[in-house]
Amino acid sequence: MTVQAFNSGSGTTIRSGMKSVATALLFLCVVRPAGAADGTAVAAVSDECGETAYLQHLKSHYSRAAGNAAQSVATLTQEAHILTLAAAKHHGTINGAKYAFLAAIAANTRKAVQTTLATATETLTATTTELARRIDQLEALRHLNQATTATYGEPAVKAGTPSTIIGSADLGVTVKMQLNTQQEPKCFEKEPEPPNIKNIVSQIATDDNYRGVEDSSFKPPKAELQLASHGTTPGSMTHCETGRGCADGAGMTSSNFLGLGPATKGTGNTLTATNEPFKAANQCTKAATAADGAETVINRKRTAHYLCNARQIRTQTTS
Repeated sequence: MTVQAFNSGSGTTIRSGMKSVATALLFLCVVRPAGAADGTAVAAVSDECGETAYLQHLKSHYSRAAGNAAQSVATLTQEAHILTLAAAKHHGTINGAKYAFLAAIAANTRKAVQTTLATATETLTATTTELARRIDQLEALRHLNQATTATYGEPAVKAGTPSTIIGSADLGVTVKMQLNTQQEPKCFEKEPEPPNIKNIVSQIATDDNYRGVEDSSFKPPKAELQLASHGTTPGSMTHCETGRGCADGAGMTSSNFLGLGPATKGTGNTLTATNEPFKAANQCTKAATAADGAETVINRKRTAHYLCNARQIRTQTTS
């Protein structure tokens, strides 16, 4: 809002001088009460796609809230300056005394208000950064989880001394297998996003849990290997061009061969969303740490921690 500080005939103008301060405080600094259960948005998150959609709605909301908080800080500074100028302009008059009183209030409260707003802005900005990181990690996980096709970029290599692989072995082969991925399908490409997920912006303040893929699910697909061998004489296993193994002749149909079967593949992990409480012992949950005390890179607890702090800042629902 803009204070028309030089309109001495308007009592409303004087009363509105600190309106931005009050509005800013109500907008950003009132703690919402904790809830007793999760809302429909949390219940709608069942996998990595649901978690990504959940995060994207919150990221958009908190990005706007952070921008609004930053603008409030700038507005408070401007209006405090205008009130001071108005008091000087109308010095010696009744309105001048009113402006001087209002300017004194502004001087005493501006620093505290701005500190609170700055803290809120920092919290909201840090939260949007964490949400963006988690979204990127989920997208990388989806891509990695599609790596289920086994390919062999180099010929296999026959072991000169099989017993160095397993003590009593007669046949030994080194195979270089790569699990490759194709373009993963987009989330909700075949069916729409569950409509309740968008309600998270209005429900998160009273939810008990964050819901997402567990950290232990961030791993490559499981390699499913088919192994087969025949014979005990490796000397003639000179055909290794297939990449899957070595044999006396082509196609591993000869007297001696050792290799991987054609059905060798990777199996994608099942990515299921589960609950992560926002609080433990009435405090925002702490980020998971490694043995050396550093936060782990994949860290669902950290995402819950940032959201727990951000949701305590009362913001206008804009989505």
